[in-house]
Amino acid sequence: KGWVRSVGTASVDNKQGFGFVGLGDTVSVIDITRPDEQFAADPVTGLPIGLTLLPPSLQNEPIVKRIQIPGAGTITDTLATTDLSRVFVATNAGVAVIDAFTLQLVDVGNGGGKMIPIPGGVTALAIDPAGRYLYAAGQGKIHIIDLLPSSDKYHQVAQTIDVYAPAS
Repeated sequence: KGWVRSVGTASVDNKQGFGFVGLGDTVSVIDITRPDEQFAADPVTGLPIGLTLLPPSLQNEPIVKRIQIPGAGTITDTLATTDLSRVFVATNAGVAVIDAFTLQLVDVGNGGGKMIPIPGGVTALAIDPAGRYLYAAGQGKIHIIDLLPSSDKYHQVAQTIDVYAPAS
């Protein structure tokens, strides 16, 4: 028995229809695709109908699971990959990663940690179009996190760019 290494590419086609909403230190996973619900996906655009700014009990969407993020402080943003395989969670302590298939936190550190630490925390997230880097905006900085599994810097801050961010 041994390992087989693929030389091709793979893609993920996740059609689970989950939405991920952060509140406090917990991400609520909600079902947004059941057609018999008032706020199911629009058949033309595929976007959720009526999911305004959620709460009032998550606008009639059932909560599938709640995922607490230890040491998160407060969640400030959530962002799913384009293939819906992972969800990145910006927090006051850094970035956590959720596996969108198993709905579990991913170990992101060498010691099995659940957080990519970023001093000062993260307020917003973006992924480059190729899905290679995650950009995490912090206080006067953009932290570039490597998303390539074969990289030595996988799930680590590969670079930090200082940006001018005047106090409001």
